[in-house]
Amino acid sequence: MAGQAGGYPDSWLEHAGGLSCIVATLARRLTKQGVNVAMFALPYHTRRKPRGRKSIHNFLSGDLVHVVQAAHQSLADARALIAWLEEQGCSRIGLWGISLGAWLSGLLACEDARIDCAC
Repeated sequence: MAGQAGGYPDSWLEHAGGLSCIVATLARRLTKQGVNVAMFALPYHTRRKPRGRKSIHNFLSGDLVHVVQAAHQSLADARALIAWLEEQGCSRIGLWGISLGAWLSGLLACEDARIDCAC
C-alpha cells in the first residue's frame, strides 16, 4: 500500500451518507493515478445506522450531546485509520470529504500534524 504517485499523498476519503457513488467514482480515479485510497463509514451512516425504533437515526440531531459524541467517535475512527495507514507505509496522508465528511476532515486537519493536506 505504500508509495505515492507524482508526489501526491496517499489519500483517505470520508464517506458522507447517500453520496457513495461520488466517493466511489473519485476513489477509482485516484487509484488509476496511483494514489492509495482508504474509505470508512461515519457513525450513523450506511451499515453503522441503528435500526431500533427508539434509536437516534442521524449523526446530526436535536440532541447536542449525541452530536458531540458522534463527532468524537468519527474523529477517533479517523485517527485509528491514519495510524493503520502509517503502519502500512503511507508516509503522506490527505483528507477529503463531502458535507459532514468535509467538516470533520477540516477539524482533524487543524489538530493532527500527521495530515499533509485536506480539501
